[in-house]
Amino acid sequence: MAANRSKRYEKIEFLGEGQFATVYKAKDKANDDRIVAVKKIKVGTRAEAKDGINRTALREIKLLQELSHPHIIGLQDVFGHKSNVSLVFDFMETDLEVIVKDANIVLTPSHIKAYMLMTLEGLEYLHNNWILHRDLKPNNLLIDDKGVLKIADFGLARFFGSPGRVYTHQVVTRWYRSPELLFGAKMYGTGVDIWAVGCILAELLLRVPFLPGDSDLDQLTKIFHIMGTPKKEDWPNMDTLSDFVQFKTFPSTPLKNIFTAAGDDLLNLMEKLLALNPLRRCATAQALQMPYFSNKPAPTPYRRLPRPTSILSLVKEQDQATKKDLKRKHLDSTDSATYGNRNAQGQCYFNLAFAASKLSDFESAWEAYLHAALAAKDSGDAHNEWQAYEGLGSVAFRQGKLDRAVQYFQKSLGIVSNCPEAAVHDIQQRIIGKLTHALRSQLAYNLKVAAADVSYSTLINKDVKSVKPKRKKKYKGRSVSEILIHGEGAADSSLSDSECEDEKKRISGKGGSGKKSKVKSSSHGSLPKESKAPPQHTCSDLSDSDSALDIKYLHTDHLKSKLSGKDTDGLSLVPLMDATKNHASHRHKKDHHADATTNSDSLTDVTESDME
Repeated sequence: MAANRSKRYEKIEFLGEGQFATVYKAKDKANDDRIVAVKKIKVGTRAEAKDGINRTALREIKLLQELSHPHIIGLQDVFGHKSNVSLVFDFMETDLEVIVKDANIVLTPSHIKAYMLMTLEGLEYLHNNWILHRDLKPNNLLIDDKGVLKIADFGLARFFGSPGRVYTHQVVTRWYRSPELLFGAKMYGTGVDIWAVGCILAELLLRVPFLPGDSDLDQLTKIFHIMGTPKKEDWPNMDTLSDFVQFKTFPSTPLKNIFTAAGDDLLNLMEKLLALNPLRRCATAQALQMPYFSNKPAPTPYRRLPRPTSILSLVKEQDQATKKDLKRKHLDSTDSATYGNRNAQGQCYFNLAFAASKLSDFESAWEAYLHAALAAKDSGDAHNEWQAYEGLGSVAFRQGKLDRAVQYFQKSLGIVSNCPEAAVHDIQQRIIGKLTHALRSQLAYNLKVAAADVSYSTLINKDVKSVKPKRKKKYKGRSVSEILIHGEGAADSSLSDSECEDEKKRISGKGGSGKKSKVKSSSHGSLPKESKAPPQHTCSDLSDSDSALDIKYLHTDHLKSKLSGKDTDGLSLVPLMDATKNHASHRHKKDHHADATTNSDSLTDVTESDME
């Protein structure tokens, strides 16, 4: 019977593995191929599993079979196979931790209110049924493909309410652990879950963990730096707890200074959720009745909530040691509030830049990336700093500001080179690719302008006598780029239609119907004063060039052969930027000192194919 039930679920893909369980995405063949998540619990040795399954799994099964709520994960089936037991859950697309960490997602006040509303409604149902979850954190709040949030992972859950009942204080992930648990309390109530909800709300606002302590003492230090050291009158029985330690007095930091964009109604809710004395924390029903949930803006409907750009593993069974490696950079205990505020501002600028880029609003995107770079530099976050400069380079490139793009990519590459990250080589290769593309585009543009200038000079020498006086002025007052690159030169001349067409083809290197004519050079062959080199953009707003790499040479035999007039076998190093400058300088000298027998073909030997 059990074997048949195991065959009912066809595995699709592996989702994740923890210390005690493995999770798969599966298809329920007996229920129209419905997608589910199968959690296979590892029983262990016979001594460890003499009752069939371990206590944690038994507790989770017992609780979930009695629960049914839209915001509580649904247990669909339970079956044993060989020495394992499998739990079948609703398949959930992602979790709140993925949403918080996704830099492409902009969390609006309406989004945050919707997530908090669903969390508190699910928690209210648990507390009304005398159940403590005891492990609330963002990655235990799962989200399905419809945007509905559900509380999951009941391995540490307990019934409460029995007088004198003693519990262990080693519950809840440390970053979301309440002060009474950190002081060793063994008799506690719903306040431990309420505190965790307050930490989750703060993380939604900051986009980083609010209180990331390295140890229990460090966790308490971070709490008291923000909330202030509790006094005897504020928490009378605090010193009776088994692990109580006397801390020096820290003044409280106003929450408004940390959550600068939050409204008063939200800050009032957070103060109730994060009260140091557990008896002064609000209950779930009181929290849901606070003005924050009835004031505008209204919560976002489920289906309109953001979805992550990449769907990650949904049901995660990771122990404390593995979890520590996945979390964000620990904040220093003395300035966690300041660092969190700066980091949140930088993340906000990144979100604005991504949104503006998608709307092709490059000016707004450039400004947002600039602020993100400055915020990252102030907070010493090299990771965000090189990302901001890479974004600035991409925006400048899309705007056609090639000089500026090159400088930004060089700056980003210089910062990445000093980063100790494991994937720094792949990042370097990506930025080098963008830098190479920008340099080649810049060189091609300069060569195209140079060829256009030479062709313009030839055109003036050839046809200046045939142009009527009233038409001749149109050549003199316009730049080379306007006349030839934009295709307006022939149209403004007095040439016939066929001659214009032939001239365009000859200039582009494709030839015309007429024969090539030799043109004598004269003083008219020099460039007119109105023609200028392409504008060179500066980077005065971000002048830190000490860490930017000076990349002058790239591998290319094609460009070198075209610049030198010789073919080469194999790769050569071509100084791209210097070659461009030398070519322009050579062009001006050539125009002034050309012989009278110079052939027009030699002046237009740089074609569009060469520029590419």
